[in-house]
Amino acid sequence: MKNFLLVLLLAIIFVSCKKDNTSFVIADPNSLDNATPVSAGKITFSDDRYSESAAKMYLRKDGVYVLALEQMNYETFYYDTNVYLSSGSQLTTTSIKVASAKKLHGTIYYPLSSGINIPAFKYLIIQADIDTAPVASATMK
Repeated sequence: MKNFLLVLLLAIIFVSCKKDNTSFVIADPNSLDNATPVSAGKITFSDDRYSESAAKMYLRKDGVYVLALEQMNYETFYYDTNVYLSSGSQLTTTSIKVASAKKLHGTIYYPLSSGINIPAFKYLIIQADIDTAPVASATMK
């Protein structure tokens, strides 16, 4: 019984610590070798404590678009932060949620689903789950 409780406790700790805060991340950043840059923008945070970062869109040779968030250093402890692509500077019903995380740190790569009309999305918006103003945004050019 002691062994079972110990295994159960370790499993609970492992599962709770294992939350992947950067889901859909490309395992190998080298998969962007020979990818074509499509657009880029400077990510500006609404809070001056966070330094500017970069957002870049790539098209891989296999036809998959990849959103790269570079030099990120944002973390929240209370709610998930969502990364959206939007056709306007505000979220709309046509905005696409790319990912959700509590921590955005370093360079993060998000391969996008096929069928997304990437040229239609000129804005990157980072916003909390709760209905608030954006945490950060970028105009993709």
